[in-house]
Amino acid sequence: MSARNVLPLTLIAAVTMAFTDNHPEDPYLLVLSLSR
Repeated sequence: MSARNVLPLTLIAAVTMAFTDNHPEDPYLLVLSLSR
């Protein structure tokens, strides 16, 4: 993977984990909303 892609994915992963802490029922909704 290029360095250009690593940072956005890391941010998405971090935000998703934070989101999952509050809403464990469906963390993928946030990822889908961010990827549009």
